[in-house]
Amino acid sequence: MRIQHVLAGMVVAYGLVGPVQADTLLSGPVYGGLSQNHVACVVVNAGTAPIHFVTTELLGQYVAPLPLNYNDCRVSLLPGAICSFQAATLDHQATACKVSIVEAKTNVRGTMMALSPLPTNANLSEADLR
Repeated sequence: MRIQHVLAGMVVAYGLVGPVQADTLLSGPVYGGLSQNHVACVVVNAGTAPIHFVTTELLGQYVAPLPLNYNDCRVSLLPGAICSFQAATLDHQATACKVSIVEAKTNVRGTMMALSPLPTNANLSEADLR
């Protein structure tokens, strides 16, 4: 009888929590023309608490999501920290950034950039995450 009460209490407690709500930041598309060969999305946590990533995606005009070749926005981002995720764009496609986080996006900012090849790695086009 006692176990049944404990289990019933656990079921009620789990039911009160509900599903996790994620907030999403999106950029407009960036396109660097024929000089573009790489895109990067940079995320900044300007808040006072860590944020936790649900997804980080680069959405290409022809392929979505693009396969990432770098990502240090993996699980969480500390207050005041910066991370980025990147992909090659050998077919010169327009690309946008999509970031989903567990917390509200109030104090999270970012920039999506189309970049030229190394050694310059020049910023050819950019758009803010909103």
